[in-house]
Amino acid sequence: PIKNSVLNRYYFGHVITEVLTNSYATKQTVLAKNKNLFPEDKIKVIYNGIDISNLPPLAKKSREFTLLNLGRLEAQKNQFFLKLFFS
Repeated sequence: PIKNSVLNRYYFGHVITEVLTNSYATKQTVLAKNKNLFPEDKIKVIYNGIDISNLPPLAKKSREFTLLNLGRLEAQKNQFFLKLFFS
């Protein structure tokens, strides 16, 4: 859960406009230590996985792609590996 600290209360009250989570349980942990930290309707759940059947077909093959990473910049998330692998 997000700590109920002065810094977190400032960020969630004045800086952050929306929060994305990958499960309902994670959404609940955002507010576990302070139910007034952030409006619950501004916390959106986007489940893992992509349904590619709804994507438009590509006009041409391309070797370029966009990689999006939502997560803490921590060693356990291994973002450094992505830089090595895709460089």
